[in-house]
Amino acid sequence: MPNKSKLFFMITVTALLLFTTSCGAGSTSNATPTVDANTIYTQAAQTVAAGLAKSPTLAPTKAPATNTVAPTNPPSSSVTQSAITPTNITPITQLTVTPGIQITRTTLTPGSGGATLPAVVSPTATTQRTAPPPAADKCEYISQEPGDGTEYAPNTVFTMHWTLKNTGATTWLSNYGVKMYAGEKFGDDTTLKIEVKPGEIGKVSVQMKVPDKTGKLYSLWVLQNNDGRNFCQFDITIESK
Repeated sequence: MPNKSKLFFMITVTALLLFTTSCGAGSTSNATPTVDANTIYTQAAQTVAAGLAKSPTLAPTKAPATNTVAPTNPPSSSVTQSAITPTNITPITQLTVTPGIQITRTTLTPGSGGATLPAVVSPTATTQRTAPPPAADKCEYISQEPGDGTEYAPNTVFTMHWTLKNTGATTWLSNYGVKMYAGEKFGDDTTLKIEVKPGEIGKVSVQMKVPDKTGKLYSLWVLQNNDGRNFCQFDITIESK
């Protein structure tokens, strides 16, 4: 639009100038020529066109580019939670021991949605206690001769007899040992010399000699089976004067 207004203005000014010139020239001559208005506009247009041809072409101006910044999304405040899967974890094995019943094995595997530990249950069963088996060889003291407190002179020789009952589950063999266990040594170790079955009564006899000293003297003896196990103890106490 500004170029068209400028062109119209230049055409108008040129036409007025040509009209004024032609009027001045007519005043000096005798004849007054008639001026065609179309001719004046045509000359004015040609004059303006020639002037425009000499001047550089005006390139249309462009509006300054506007840098449009695209809105950015605000950072998300939400946090994505990733499922954590345990790896290389050895399952835990729990042993529940119930006395007298059984052993329960429970395996806890991590990452399996959570394992529930078994409740602790008090044992309800009673453990049966069995009595130990009776000893194979047992005895019961019945009597002795001479009795405790008998007086002997030093170096006196006598025979000691103990009467015993077999209360065990085996037969006393004749080669069972009769051995001095503690105290004064009144005589030498010997053997039973008889067999005594369970429930029977037998007599143990040992040849003895009073030591060469005075006072109250004590001697403890035992039976010994063929396994070397001592059982059934018996003793004697005498007065040496």
